[in-house]
Amino acid sequence: MKTLLFAFFGIAQLLIKAQNGFTTYTSSMHVSGPVIRTTSMLVDNSGNKWIGLNIPASTNVALAKYDNTNWTYYSTSSTPAMPSNNVTALAKDNSGNIWIGTNVGLVKFTGTNFVTFDVTDGLPSNTVTCIETVGSMVYIGTASGLSRFDGLNFTNYNMANGKLPSDLITSVKAENANLIWLGGNSRLVKFNINSAFTVTSYNDNPIAPAVGKINCIYIDAQNKKWLGTTTVGVLIYSGLAFVNAGDVYPMFGGGVSNAVYDICEGLNNGVATKMIKNALGITSVGIIELAPNNKVYQYFYPSSNILGDYIEKDGLNLAVTQVQTTMPTLMFYEFDKTNYAPQLGDVNNNNFKTLDINNVNAGIANRGDMHWDIGGYSGYQIAAGIYNNVERYEVPKGSGRHSNLTSALWIGGLDNANQLHGAAQTYRQTGNDFWPGPLDTISGGTTSAVAINYDKIWKVNYTDINDFITNFNSGNVQNNTYTPGEDLVTWPAKGTGNYSRNLAPFVDVNGNGIYDPLTGGDYPKIKGDEALYYIFNDNMTHSNSSCNAMGIEVQAMAYAYGCPGVLNGKPELSYTTFYDYKIINRSADNYHNVYVGMWSEVDIGYYDDDYIGCNVSGNYGYGYNADNNDQSSGAFIGYANYPPAQGFAIVKGPLAVSADGMDNDNDGIIDEVGEECKLNKFTVFSNNYAGTLPPTTDPQTCTEYQGYLTGKWRDGTNFTCGGNAYGGTVTTNWVYPGDPVNSTSTDPANTCGYWTEISAGNTPNDRRLILGSGPFNINAGQMQEVEYAFVTSFDSSSTTNGNILSVGKLKNDIARINEFYNHPGKQQCSFDVGIKQTAKPDIFLVYPNPAKSVITVKSSREGDGKTDYEVVDILGELILKNESNETNFTVNISDLTSGIYFLRLKVNNSFIVKKFVKE
Repeated sequence: MKTLLFAFFGIAQLLIKAQNGFTTYTSSMHVSGPVIRTTSMLVDNSGNKWIGLNIPASTNVALAKYDNTNWTYYSTSSTPAMPSNNVTALAKDNSGNIWIGTNVGLVKFTGTNFVTFDVTDGLPSNTVTCIETVGSMVYIGTASGLSRFDGLNFTNYNMANGKLPSDLITSVKAENANLIWLGGNSRLVKFNINSAFTVTSYNDNPIAPAVGKINCIYIDAQNKKWLGTTTVGVLIYSGLAFVNAGDVYPMFGGGVSNAVYDICEGLNNGVATKMIKNALGITSVGIIELAPNNKVYQYFYPSSNILGDYIEKDGLNLAVTQVQTTMPTLMFYEFDKTNYAPQLGDVNNNNFKTLDINNVNAGIANRGDMHWDIGGYSGYQIAAGIYNNVERYEVPKGSGRHSNLTSALWIGGLDNANQLHGAAQTYRQTGNDFWPGPLDTISGGTTSAVAINYDKIWKVNYTDINDFITNFNSGNVQNNTYTPGEDLVTWPAKGTGNYSRNLAPFVDVNGNGIYDPLTGGDYPKIKGDEALYYIFNDNMTHSNSSCNAMGIEVQAMAYAYGCPGVLNGKPELSYTTFYDYKIINRSADNYHNVYVGMWSEVDIGYYDDDYIGCNVSGNYGYGYNADNNDQSSGAFIGYANYPPAQGFAIVKGPLAVSADGMDNDNDGIIDEVGEECKLNKFTVFSNNYAGTLPPTTDPQTCTEYQGYLTGKWRDGTNFTCGGNAYGGTVTTNWVYPGDPVNSTSTDPANTCGYWTEISAGNTPNDRRLILGSGPFNINAGQMQEVEYAFVTSFDSSSTTNGNILSVGKLKNDIARINEFYNHPGKQQCSFDVGIKQTAKPDIFLVYPNPAKSVITVKSSREGDGKTDYEVVDILGELILKNESNETNFTVNISDLTSGIYFLRLKVNNSFIVKKFVKE
């Protein structure tokens, strides 16, 4: 049956509102029924926006068109009339027709009339689920198979005629005229058809485990298929396997919804869809684009619960539908990225990154806290025990198991008037105490503009640096044939105005005192083989601790070792992450009796069965499982029969007050030169469970935060020996200092004797610990530094007493970490091939390149002189070393494996680096 109707356009007033790149286009027409579902969106060849709706209770709109000036509405009661108020899909063809899927058939809108095709015309079903046009063909998906319409006839493909593995078609996308991709229920079908449309075949690709319906398919320039699913977000299919986009792209603060209905071309050569926060009850907060090189772009809408499920590329912009909920008026949103600016406060991929070069995957934020999904969950939900994969300290990496839930920096001290100042970060349930960016060196203040500019973490590893050095030395940076990473180029080495000229450390290759990587070859100077650098301060209202601000600037570097050459023989390094904090007092106040601490909620796999302890002489605290089996529960994946111990070691402490008469570093020596404050306090508090003593729960005031740093409970009483450390008679600086491996005390003074959570008979629970270092002074303009190593230790030698065996392994591992840390010549992969060239590169000619067995070195230098040469591999490992007294000589490389190498040549005090390839 074909129905022909003549066109009549209704025009409604337009209301426009712009917010940070998002422009809202709202009509004045009220929808008479609730918007049950926005079902589709289309931008046609003329730039008109079409929105399909399903409003059974309404008769005034089923299809809306916005021509960039006016709105036009179509429904069963409009003129011309739609055949149904249930629009299921929209598509366009090259002739300007709009194809509309409905529950009563396929509808073609020519611009002046609607034409309806149904089962009487050859459709397999009147309920159309999806439409795709390619050339002159229209492909229609239904629950009864696929249909192809050539303008005159329908040809159907289904299970009954052997053309398809399933009749349910939920999405359809043409790669070309002869290759059509079909989405179904947990399957992707590759449908092949010849150019004469007489022969077809298919490849069935079931997806396991089940992912629900494939709601949409997008094909990018590399022919990768991006699938929007009902239950697992976006899947990527390159022809071999289905990979979840969440496993490929880092997404923090906002990510892809579990239910994805539409994907389109992005604004940065990637693919775009609606972005949501992962928190419970929070939806539709913006647009996310997954771009090449694992780059993620996030555009946050100013408020939540607004943006809908359907998104379309619209020239240089993106158009997005409204959220699927009751709305008084119809609207859509246009996003222009040139008018978008990141907002301070949004957690995103710029200010939350992962340290992941070794066997740990640690999430780091730039405001003093780390190891938990800050953007995904509110502090209230964490405090209330509502968790869902919120941990971000995964070890071993890729296992889905985590040994730490969250950690953060605390600090507090007294000014000259003995007024308490401090800053502490926890779960952000009441706010923050830290702000991104440095402080003015004159006023000690900052601005929102500076904070936004530094609301970032810079991530660099040794491969980034060595690749840059090699390409700069080869001239590839200067001639634009090599593009360094953004974080290397924008490394925050120098402040402007009154801000410090000494921020992120760097190697000043050309010695001009400025950071100019693209012209001078400068590069970041990092600790370890991968580093995350960020700057934060406390010069703001402290909504977490309620303390007076100290006016401190913290220059932080989280780092780890992952180079194979460094890890060789040092497996403990592969399970260790380091955190270095340079704390600078930018205020006019001198502070005394200052303590700095690392607070941590220890969750060894499952969170509710842990104990804690400390090793005083070793200057570390730790958490361990209370029994031999760490069970799984809900979203928490336990470590089963081999639970690790998680250690928190102070490898560098702030300088102690000279001649204070105390053994601040617990080495048995008082007042040695350069003595550091290390594990001076080790305290604990509990989650606010029913029945827990209120003085032993989470701090609420500045005095209580400082109390936990200095050895006092919330009610001001001292921590005491025995039991749960509350209400005893003997004051202690350290709770649970007993060594459960050999039943001795690690406290040199043996204040409490042998005391562990096991010996005290404590009930395992959810533990929070604090490592406090102090007291020390930090006067106006001064800097103090503290550094921690987080070490995870496994002992799989036995399932009997395995939890205690891990504590013993941790003791040995931390001793080795300290030995490595304090070694003046500790190995590092970074910069091994990064020798500053002082000779002209054309002095030496190296050929052939590539080479199989021998390379020849020819020098144009004048005079005699010995040439020292070394061959190193891409990781900076020394392969061979020799010297030659000849101007021209050969180097035997026959024993080298195929790959890229560097030849380092030195004559007198001049040297260059040449890259060559061994075939």
